[in-house]
Amino acid sequence: RPASARPPQPRLDYDPAPCACAPCSAYRACVSPMFLVVWGIVAVNYLPYVVWYPLRTASWSCCIVVFHALVGLLLASYLMTVFTDPGTVPPEWHRAVAADRRLAADHRYCTKSGLYRPLRSHYCSVTRRVVLNLDHFCPWVVNAVGFYNRKFFVLFLLYTLLSCSWVLLTLLPSLLDVGALLAGDAPSPLPSPLPSPPPSPLASPTLPSVPSPPHPSPPPALGLPPPPPPGAAALAASPSSADPSGADGAS
Repeated sequence: RPASARPPQPRLDYDPAPCACAPCSAYRACVSPMFLVVWGIVAVNYLPYVVWYPLRTASWSCCIVVFHALVGLLLASYLMTVFTDPGTVPPEWHRAVAADRRLAADHRYCTKSGLYRPLRSHYCSVTRRVVLNLDHFCPWVVNAVGFYNRKFFVLFLLYTLLSCSWVLLTLLPSLLDVGALLAGDAPSPLPSPLPSPPPSPLASPTLPSVPSPPHPSPPPALGLPPPPPPGAAALAASPSSADPSGADGAS
């Protein structure tokens, strides 16, 4: 290993560098846009499933309880991932390595931080310090995933997967009904969210309809003969109604 990879004078007065990002400052985590975006995504998925969905049955109440438990665990693991320090180089360990040449030869020296790095530790350019067992910097949790918060990060991913799977599993029958309705194969849409109200006992009973009697024709005016019955004009104009005596005189 080249001699330039070794510090000329080990930093025996080392103190842990402050984190340049969350979780060391709750204010920085709360004002981060990604922190608010995650809470907005949870709210957007929570409202349709719990508040706006029309189905209200005993089995659906059990589904809501399970969903609340999964979402609560999801948010708890997310907050622990955000506000837990992933860990950096301990001062005692660095002083012990810097004072012993054998230990210093077994560990790499970080030129960016001026510290010896433990195994599987790397320098994070976002938080600007050496992170123990660094995996990556996740913008969704506004923090580096390292030794002390990796468990919470894995739990956050697990509960996110379980919550999404639970929502899809419980809504699958309704999604199939909606698909069949859009295709024209279903006779009726989703059930009504509220049962129809019972008939009121004070309502008036429905009576059968009675046909109204025909209106009589108005009486004839004074001094005028009554109007002829219908068909009288056609009967008078027919040949069979001619005078038989006139026919005999012509013969």
